[in-house]
Amino acid sequence: MQASAYRIGVAMPLLVLGVVPYCVSLVIGSPWLLWFGFVFITAATGDILVLWLLRGIDGKTLVEDHPSNAGCYVYAKD
Repeated sequence: MQASAYRIGVAMPLLVLGVVPYCVSLVIGSPWLLWFGFVFITAATGDILVLWLLRGIDGKTLVEDHPSNAGCYVYAKD
């Protein structure tokens, strides 16, 4: 798949389970939702690291998810 699509897939757990509940909790004042968002933001640190490592890769470059470790294989043309 293309690196741009991979980045979206990697960022979704962070955004949907972490950032959105955290922001909603600040608006409605729910401590439980604040804790939920914080835990999932913390759990997504590996995803954040993968996004950071892919920052210099062109969006059209092909990548493949690693089957057992965090990260992916990058198939770049030399």
